[in-house]
Amino acid sequence: MTINGKEVHFKATIRALREIAKMCPDGDINQAEKLFDGATADVLDNSVKFVSLLSNGTLTEDDLLDLDFSELAEVQAAAVAAFKNDQKGEIHVEPKKEKATEHQDAALQA
Repeated sequence: MTINGKEVHFKATIRALREIAKMCPDGDINQAEKLFDGATADVLDNSVKFVSLLSNGTLTEDDLLDLDFSELAEVQAAAVAAFKNDQKGEIHVEPKKEKATEHQDAALQA
């Protein structure tokens, strides 16, 4: 997506998720939808911060404040989609390799 001449790829990085969680009630990211309910000024502030965080610094809050309402809504929809989709991934950890026994070491040296 191109916004104000900047190519933006939204991604829910751990850094973004941590900061978004801090914005949520009780620090619970599962309550992120509440960021977009309430007083207009709060909703707009939260929307701008949310989108900026998911842009990984490509879009500043000032960039977003210069958009009109329909443009912000479109950008926010793309950011929300990334937020939801990126959290569906799994983390794969390689199993810890065991140290070779002395017998195995001797066999390798032969």
